[in-house]
Amino acid sequence: MICLELCAGCARLSNTLRARGFSTIAVDHSKNRPGVLHPTISVDLASEESAQKKLALSYEPGVVFCVHAAPPFGTSARSNHRRSRKAIQRLGVLSVKALRSKRHPNGVPGLDDICKKRIWSANNIYKHISLILEKLGARCIFTLENPKRSHMWNTAFVKKLISDFSLIPVDLQQCMWGGECDKWTRFYCNHDAFCAL
Repeated sequence: MICLELCAGCARLSNTLRARGFSTIAVDHSKNRPGVLHPTISVDLASEESAQKKLALSYEPGVVFCVHAAPPFGTSARSNHRRSRKAIQRLGVLSVKALRSKRHPNGVPGLDDICKKRIWSANNIYKHISLILEKLGARCIFTLENPKRSHMWNTAFVKKLISDFSLIPVDLQQCMWGGECDKWTRFYCNHDAFCAL
């Protein structure tokens, strides 16, 4: 079995699983590698070509996967209006408004070009991860992670995945599992073992 971590960040999960004897593959964008704990393959999941290469894994005969995906939630956070001044300067905008809403989970209308580009990139990541999980879903255990109140859960791609696989929602507080803050996280999974969380 291969454990595949998509949008791995520092790849803490892959590092932990490898220490317990699993074969692991951590995947993330080359720009997102703060304090990496495990070797990481650089793949831009917003790119159609890169996503197709990952999809090709689903055709490997005899390989069973355990997949965990934690897509970036910057554009899906409900607290976009509380971005720091530094983040606002880095993005090149004077103020940060909500990029998504309950009514417009795939992106609110009337965004400027910079925000549209961010939404486009995030939506492509959500779409490609959903496609990868859909292709591997019949022969893998998988979890999809984001904050409990993330707008990602209502995007067209993720809603379809949840519906098609009758995924199970699991809500947990990070602080109960060693996190430093009371952050509510939601996993959608295709196996009820995760309900223990």
